[in-house]
Amino acid sequence: MHSQIIHFLAIDSLNLGKADKASFSDQTLMELFTEPMSCTQTALVGSSLVVRDWRGVDVNSDGDVISILWTDFGISGALKLEYLPLHVEIVDVDSNYLAGTIDLSDLPLPLKALNASKNRLIGTILLCELPCGLELLDLSENALSGMLHLEELPTSLKDLYLSNNNFSGDVSLVRLPETLETLDVSHNSLSGSLDLTKLPSVLTALFLFSNNFEGETDFDQLPTGIQVLDVSNTLLVGTVNIRKYSQTYVVRNKSGVYIA
Repeated sequence: MHSQIIHFLAIDSLNLGKADKASFSDQTLMELFTEPMSCTQTALVGSSLVVRDWRGVDVNSDGDVISILWTDFGISGALKLEYLPLHVEIVDVDSNYLAGTIDLSDLPLPLKALNASKNRLIGTILLCELPCGLELLDLSENALSGMLHLEELPTSLKDLYLSNNNFSGDVSLVRLPETLETLDVSHNSLSGSLDLTKLPSVLTALFLFSNNFEGETDFDQLPTGIQVLDVSNTLLVGTVNIRKYSQTYVVRNKSGVYIA
């Protein structure tokens, strides 16, 4: 196995910005995407520099890159999502050493899943310009910060994981997409009161623990199918009617929430 560290500098640096990426080949875009990254050659490109032969990269019958699966590849450097090829549907780069800020405003329209958890990403994020067909977004276990605006998420989103970051401020849960099944904002510095009366009807898991949420909270209008509600290590106060939510596992340690 080669231990030589290579930097992907096959082409000169190019700042596409909002330019039309359709004029660039997937090969060029992938080289731009990986240019600020470092990795062992055998861990990523193997013996070929042709993108369709790279480890963890899948292409369709037309040769378009459709998925990038680089979990725990030892990749460091920056994550330049703006250079993702136009037909990519799945990006999984969790458990690496990717650092710096990320731009979520120019993701491929067909993207269905983005997992960049367990990295070293920093800065703020905007969730209002995500692809309309996105179903999963996992940015947990990074060092992201700023406020969370969850009012304009994609209407197709099913799972949102933002735990173990440095998000702060109030957060609204009254305009979540009706498709949302899992929401995890635990282990942040979020604060303020919460309105849990308008949660999506299909929501099955809500993780709010280890935040600074506070105040009297109405737990009488939770989704009937909710299976896990974790409000431990918060300052929320209220009562969960266990007869109404008999299938719900409620975690309430170190909170003012009671079971009746």
